[in-house]
Amino acid sequence: METPRTRYLGLMRIVSIVPVTCMLLFASLNWRLVLDYVCMDREALFIVRRWTLPAPAPTPFSTKTRYDAALPFEPQSLDDLRSLPQCKLVQMNALLRHGTRYPMAPEFAKMQDVLVWLQSTFHDDVPGWLQAYNFSYDAHAAEGLAPAGIHELTGLGQRAGRLADLVGLSRDYTPERYVIEHTHVARTKASAIAFANAYFTNASSVAYVVKPAGEDIELRFFDNCPRYLRDVRNNKTAMTIETKRFEASARAQELLTELHRSLQLPPTAPLSFSELKTIYDACSYEVALFHDRRTWCRLFSAKALGLLDFHADLKKYYECGTGYAIDYAIAAPLLAHMLRTMEAAASNPSSGVVGYFRFAHAETLLPLVCLLGLCTDTKLRAAFDDDEIAQRVFRVAAISPFGGNVAFHLFACGGEHRVQLLLNERLVRLPSCGEKGYCTLPELRTIYATALTFNFTEHCRV
Repeated sequence: METPRTRYLGLMRIVSIVPVTCMLLFASLNWRLVLDYVCMDREALFIVRRWTLPAPAPTPFSTKTRYDAALPFEPQSLDDLRSLPQCKLVQMNALLRHGTRYPMAPEFAKMQDVLVWLQSTFHDDVPGWLQAYNFSYDAHAAEGLAPAGIHELTGLGQRAGRLADLVGLSRDYTPERYVIEHTHVARTKASAIAFANAYFTNASSVAYVVKPAGEDIELRFFDNCPRYLRDVRNNKTAMTIETKRFEASARAQELLTELHRSLQLPPTAPLSFSELKTIYDACSYEVALFHDRRTWCRLFSAKALGLLDFHADLKKYYECGTGYAIDYAIAAPLLAHMLRTMEAAASNPSSGVVGYFRFAHAETLLPLVCLLGLCTDTKLRAAFDDDEIAQRVFRVAAISPFGGNVAFHLFACGGEHRVQLLLNERLVRLPSCGEKGYCTLPELRTIYATALTFNFTEHCRV
């Protein structure tokens, strides 16, 4: 006989079953939305499961890409020599680009000018957010390391420190065991300090190494090679030959038409590619500095952002990629110094340098990576079709984002010293060392013999 109590219990059973049924139905239809987050080292495996939507693919912004949005350089995975019991890591030898910075002074001046022009001339036409927009930083911040950059370098220092702990390297700074070097530019020093504060147990004791402006041919070779300055850096025709072709193309006109429409400008309102580039720069800095895509970046489609990333890469390819041989050849003193410091550590493992960390610029990192043989493209051209753009090897966002880094890890493996290369903390294959995923020190000396004998003064003479 049914009573009020039995009716109540029956209703509660139905109520309790419905959410479970809905959850199971959702899971059966949307199982791809379940992501496993795995953090693994030799001693522990942590797995955390949660319901989430897939994260959007990171948007590359050439040299203005955030470190956490850096694109993988190559898809293949390599075996870390740390997994071999006979191999011991004896030195980390790295070059790191400074972290996210504020715009350079000329960039910020252009951004401010375009903002004033849009607000004063087309105030009632442009989107509402733009009518009241102001940059949240001013010209005094120009070129300096931003909080986002400090965060990037702190993270790099923390992860390097965890690796040191894992392999038994002391994190106590002594000048005999560690070298921390930066250029004369303030943002590289601030980056070095952020890294050191996270890495060392006694960071206040660090003695930072810096060469005077005009004498640093290892970290600022691009400033100190007269021939390079004459033929490339100060030769606007040589450096921008393909970017100018891009800007004169039908593809560029389509980008201008799209932006004109997004800005809601009157049909007769002028809009140049220079102004488009400035608005793109404002977008890239909003993302790099604040993770904010709600303002300037709303004006561009995903395809437009990809094309403008390629446009920026065209300039860097001819400025400090493999566009001209001298672009990367002048990184030879830096590579030679890295090889010599590894050889010194190999010959004196008990008291040699275990960590050599250099802090510099995109214009330092890109030529070094190309000199190592990783920039294997045919020449980048403005006329590339969409597939060629998507498949290019020279992607600055994969090589030198803010905080980008390249590191040699030197291992003692029995009676042999082996070296693995990491680009942005991911193992990459050195193209001249076959399929084994590492090179021996003698192999590196042979492969890069030209760099070891490169006469910087002679090659840079005009």
